Amino acid sequence: MNAWGLLAAAFYLARSSTRSKLKEISLEILKGAEYAPKERIFVMMVGYSLSGKTRFIDHHPYISQFFRVETRKIHDLLNAAFTLLDDDKTIKGVGYQPRQILTQVVRRWVFKEACRKGVALVSDSCNLSYSDRRARLRLTKSLGYKTVIIWVLGKKGNLRKRLQAKDEELLSQGQSPVWVNLHEKQRVRFEPPMLLDADELHFYQSETHDPEETKL
Repeated sequence: MNAWGLLAAAFYLARSSTRSKLKEISLEILKGAEYAPKERIFVMMVGYSLSGKTRFIDHHPYISQFFRVETRKIHDLLNAAFTLLDDDKTIKGVGYQPRQILTQVVRRWVFKEACRKGVALVSDSCNLSYSDRRARLRLTKSLGYKTVIIWVLGKKGNLRKRLQAKDEELLSQGQSPVWVNLHEKQRVRFEPPMLLDADELHFYQSETHDPEETKL
């Protein structure tokens, strides 16, 4: 993370109006928790963007009922709330790094509040690095949650085609391509999950398996 991203995020977080807006966004997201099962189980999805994580959740008869903490939704709410983040939405945009930091702030608060409510949780994010995963797994474990990692594996060629198709769609709309460049950045950061990271570790091959085959 470069100095500009840190300074921009620090400037925003130093303002009381920013903190109030982040609280509003967090409360908006947290509304979904009231419909989730009252069960202390935390599922963390792991995998590259567009690898099939969201599809897995949507089609799983059990996990689809969990309270979902979704990075994409947080990004959308932040982009609408702060003018700094109104950029080209690429990894080279001026808002990219501040957006990542503000997302972490919102996500951390939402996780803590959801855990206090004792509801079943699923993290619909990439969760690619060990440091990304550690804090959320430690928090949920400390509050008596069963922790489960589901590592979504996609065939490299198929994933590449999806990334390129998404970029072509953006270009056709007059926007800048995002997905292939983002994937290259994610590949550098990725640290595979290990058996000891959580209570359970499952593997899901997105092109060949049915989500219902994954039993918790």
